[in-house]
Amino acid sequence: MDKNKEYIKSYEDLLKNYKDLLSNIESALKDTDGSKKKQLLAKNKQLKDKYKEAENNFKKLKSATEEGFENVKDSSLEGLNVLKDVLAEYAEIIGSDNIKEKVAQAKDQAIQFGMNKEYELEEHVRKNPLATIAVAVGAGLLLGLYLRRSH
Repeated sequence: MDKNKEYIKSYEDLLKNYKDLLSNIESALKDTDGSKKKQLLAKNKQLKDKYKEAENNFKKLKSATEEGFENVKDSSLEGLNVLKDVLAEYAEIIGSDNIKEKVAQAKDQAIQFGMNKEYELEEHVRKNPLATIAVAVGAGLLLGLYLRRSH
C-alpha cells in the first residue's frame, strides 16, 4: 500500500473514531439539562460543522492527484486539529470525566497520526536528499524572484 493510501486509511479510521465520539456526545446531550445545555448545544453544532469539514477534506484526499495530494493533506490535518480543539472545548464545558477521557483519546490519536506523518516525511527526505534539496532550491529561487520583483 503506498503512503497516500495509508494516509487516507488512517484519516478514515480517525474520522470513524470522531463520528463515534460525536454520537456519544449526542446521546449524553439528550440527557443533559440545566444551565450548560444552551452552551453545549451551540458547541455541538460547531462540532458537527467541523466534522463535516473533515469529511469534505477526506473526499478531497480520496480524489486528489499525486501532485496535489500534499496540499490537500496539509489542509486536512489542519481541519482535524481544529476538530480536536473544539472537542477539547466541549469537554471543558461539560466537565464529564467520560467525555474528557474520550476527547483525550481522540487528541492522542490525532497527535500520533501527525507524528507518524512527520516520521514518513523525514524518511522520504532521507531516502531522496537530492530531490529534497532541488525542491528547496527551486522554492528559494522562486521566492527570491518574487521578492525582488515586488520591491
